[in-house]
Amino acid sequence: MKIKVTIFAMAAMFLTGCGEFIVNTPGPVITDLPPVEKNEPKATETPTPTPAKPSARRAETEAAEVFSSEIQKEAAAIIDDSIWAALDGVYAYEPYIPADFYMTAGSKAFEKDYDDYSSCNTSSRKLADKITELSADYGAFRIKESEWGKSLVIDALNANTLMVFTDPRLMCFQLTGFDRNDVIDGYFNPKTGPSAAVKTGTTEMEQLKHDMEVFDAVLKRVVDKMPADYSDAQKYTYLAMVLATKCSYDKTYAIPTNGTAYGALINGCAICQGYASAYQLLCETADLYCCMVEGDADGVGHMWNLVSLNDETFYVDVTWADGYRITEPDFETYIFMSEEEAAEQDHTRINGPKATGETLR
Repeated sequence: MKIKVTIFAMAAMFLTGCGEFIVNTPGPVITDLPPVEKNEPKATETPTPTPAKPSARRAETEAAEVFSSEIQKEAAAIIDDSIWAALDGVYAYEPYIPADFYMTAGSKAFEKDYDDYSSCNTSSRKLADKITELSADYGAFRIKESEWGKSLVIDALNANTLMVFTDPRLMCFQLTGFDRNDVIDGYFNPKTGPSAAVKTGTTEMEQLKHDMEVFDAVLKRVVDKMPADYSDAQKYTYLAMVLATKCSYDKTYAIPTNGTAYGALINGCAICQGYASAYQLLCETADLYCCMVEGDADGVGHMWNLVSLNDETFYVDVTWADGYRITEPDFETYIFMSEEEAAEQDHTRINGPKATGETLR
């Protein structure tokens, strides 16, 4: 009997790996074993969806839009393709300038800038303001030499040059006219240019007024469709992209309206003066500082713009930027140029204010 018990006890010790006979008795608590992994399902992380480009909602947006006038409907038909292209362009844009600067840089409000133009003097500025005032309601007017003084003709020529820079909207339908030594109104059809005079009280004048209403509605629509959360740098970029997608360069130099903002934004074809005039008016409508600059580029007469960011000023040349698609890196070469960068692109300023900002690239 003893032998059987001993053998059973030895077997028990072998099986338990310890020197105690523990059959039917509580054993020691083992605490140094690795924890048991439970095969519990892991929570699935939902990836953040990439926002769709703005034009993805175009059909829905346009279906819900109600126009309050035929003028607005005309404006939409003219400019909406360019607006949506620009919204997509800003969405995909990877600016070369520092992100914090691009997203937060501010602009001063729009203001007419006279003092940096060589054609500006006290009398020409006074006359330019008077012609703008008299033309506001498209009425006939006459400024008499006998009342203004002997300098009227010279002042009028200087005022007309000055208004190219300071009042590009007026230049869409009015050039200073002369009757002997008096200055008179010189209205013309903005669609066709200054080849034929338009007189007040005529059917042609009613068409002129309608055409300029549509033009003003286009400017307003571009700005109204600009997202409110854009930084000023994004706003300047968006406006440049709208213009570049709407307008093509007039390589024939033969279209009578190619030097006007109307030619650029409505007729869709312009030279540098038309591009610069249109960009200034877009910025003015958005209450962003902008003015025009005259000079040479590659030894040829040229015009571009000056804008304001973070208390500094930079050049924007939409004409040269339009040599590239708005999605191409070379497009941005001509947006926010310093004086040094403009010189590298063979731009030499002759008339107008100078860029003060440092190179951002």
